[in-house]
Amino acid sequence: MGGVPPEPGSAAADRGPVEYHIVNTLEALKSLAELLVKEKQIAVDLETTSRDPMDASVVGIAFARKAREAWS
Repeated sequence: MGGVPPEPGSAAADRGPVEYHIVNTLEALKSLAELLVKEKQIAVDLETTSRDPMDASVVGIAFARKAREAWS
């Protein structure tokens, strides 16, 4: 997960760097939870195997608390 970096010279690239964090340990998950609980708003992105909710399995989840920074 984490997405594809923007093409150099594109409008997205001109907005500055993006910081991605991988949550792959219990310690990292606890740290993320401590950050998110302090926020009034967060973004959640759920990745699934299908657009049909009756047929889909969850394969990934990502969180953001501000622009250009994400955890997955």
